[in-house]
Amino acid sequence: MFDRLWLILFGAIVAVGIFVSQPALLALPVFMFVLIGAGRWWQRRVLNRVRYARRFSYTHVFPDEPVDMTIEAHNDKRLPVPWLIAHDSLPENIQAADAVSPDEPPQATQSTGILHSFVLRGGGRSRVRLRLSPKSRGFYAIGPAILHSGDPFSLFETMRTEDRRAWLVVYPKIVPLAELGIPAKDLFGEKRAHQRIFEDPSRTMGVRDYRPGDSMRHIHWKATARHGAPQTRVYEHTVSTSVMICLNVATFQHAWQGVDPERLEHAIELCASIASEGVERGYAVGAAANCGAPLTGQSIHVPPNRAPDQLRHVLEALAAVTHYIVTPFDSFLLRESPRVRWGATLVVVTPLLTAAMLGAIAQLRDAGRRVVLVSTDSEPLPPVGNLLAYHLPARRQAEATHG
Repeated sequence: MFDRLWLILFGAIVAVGIFVSQPALLALPVFMFVLIGAGRWWQRRVLNRVRYARRFSYTHVFPDEPVDMTIEAHNDKRLPVPWLIAHDSLPENIQAADAVSPDEPPQATQSTGILHSFVLRGGGRSRVRLRLSPKSRGFYAIGPAILHSGDPFSLFETMRTEDRRAWLVVYPKIVPLAELGIPAKDLFGEKRAHQRIFEDPSRTMGVRDYRPGDSMRHIHWKATARHGAPQTRVYEHTVSTSVMICLNVATFQHAWQGVDPERLEHAIELCASIASEGVERGYAVGAAANCGAPLTGQSIHVPPNRAPDQLRHVLEALAAVTHYIVTPFDSFLLRESPRVRWGATLVVVTPLLTAAMLGAIAQLRDAGRRVVLVSTDSEPLPPVGNLLAYHLPARRQAEATHG
């Protein structure tokens, strides 16, 4: 506000006052010099040791579930902060209601952010409480915040950016499988099938003599050479109580064609619903997707587990799903399969079916994997042989196909 021209003007007034011996002409410049000096001094220190923090009543919610966010400003020095204006950026898919605060009157909300004002005495603090309403699932960052303040006379202003962000995780919706048209007993197996035993080729217990009907792939050639007679590997047994949900985020054959949000979100909701049903039935449930996760950029992978908080981990991963493809889905399936214990059910959920994907699924099935296909593609299912498959396009009545 005050540049060199003002300083030259005040200096000229002082010179004239001295020249004509008029003390009254000296009072205004001296007062302004003191005022400017005090304002400058205050401006340079006003934001020192000022802390800005956010707290949520819940950090993990479902769409349209309200969550309270408390914003606190702390002044950890003796110098008061006469005024502080904070502009907090807000994602487009989160709406903010008027503040309800014990310290301050309701504050204004904007479509691109939230604007609050504070007055902080020395060593004091103030807070504002907002009610947020997330409209869709996602991993949302609240912030960064820009803090504006200055001297008590509003002659000089200063600004600081608070880069620390607060994260709000919005889970995808969960719908009962019966409403989606998927019989849970077909997807997970009957209750008595929980004790169905499979051999795990990744876990070898020993060898035995070859018997007619044994697969040539299971012959232990080194042991055969030592014994002089064919020897077959003996594998550990495993119980089929694991479900790995594999999500394809591609909605068009080529990445340059863009994304169909409706089909992708429908597929994500299907994954969340399948995971919830599996956990409720006591299965070890995991999830993987061929997209980059926030902050890391690596493909999403949550190994199957029966831990009490496993559903939260799976829903967190699904909340973080984006449409940025890291690996083609056919390659992704073949890469994920060895990471999943033998005997687990691979539930493939995809908004798009291609010949390469069907080839990868057939390869897994021929290798002894139990695969269930859930397609949300608008096109009808192609012939899938004896594969258990469901066609559940978005906003249409689901239909199951047993080929």
